Amino acid sequence: MAGQTVAAVRRQYAEELGFNKKAVAVLNGIRVSGHRESATILHDDDTLVFRMAGHRVAYLIGALLMAFAISGGVFASGFINSTNTLSATVKDYNFAEVSANTTVPASWEVVGGVKGATGNATMFDVDTASSGYTGDLSITITLANLDELTPIYRSMALSIELRDGGGNLVDINEDGNADAGDFAVLTLNNGAVTLPFEQTAAQVYTVWLKRGTYISQTHSSNWASGSASPQFFCEVAQR
Repeated sequence: MAGQTVAAVRRQYAEELGFNKKAVAVLNGIRVSGHRESATILHDDDTLVFRMAGHRVAYLIGALLMAFAISGGVFASGFINSTNTLSATVKDYNFAEVSANTTVPASWEVVGGVKGATGNATMFDVDTASSGYTGDLSITITLANLDELTPIYRSMALSIELRDGGGNLVDINEDGNADAGDFAVLTLNNGAVTLPFEQTAAQVYTVWLKRGTYISQTHSSNWASGSASPQFFCEVAQR
């Protein structure tokens, strides 16, 4: 009844509920004079009853009916209901699988206080061929042992690239071209890089260390608490 006037409600329910023109309108416990009924608008949560003098029983029944029938909210909606179950099927695989790839290893010797190079290496395989997933992905490579590397290295810069199942570079800088500029630099300062890309087909991608350079700390007793071998963590996410 929200939005209607008291006068409109009176006309609508007078015959149905059996009260006459002398019935007094009471809105939220306050009497509404006859000349104000056409200007008084009902709102949500309002309660309107019509009291009839001299009809005690009729008034009680009428008041009870009207409290349900013309309160501001909708009544009895809880008795009209239904249920529905959506069907989901569980698959026993992930949209992508990640594994270490040691086909091309990198190995170097660190001497105190020098500049050096790491060479290139394979790092991880990311397999979407097994699941058939063809959506866009992002691969995040994180240095997992920064606390062990900093006693040994003053700086380190590792260029990370991504190649598809055919060994071709993948566009990770999202400029529309897959070329020699598609790599991200992982350092001791940033600690992690993300390689975002659009798949053209489900396949096995390989994360490569394109090249790496470093400057070692001057050799000292601190080296004993560190490690010269970086450890990496690879995480794949949908975009």
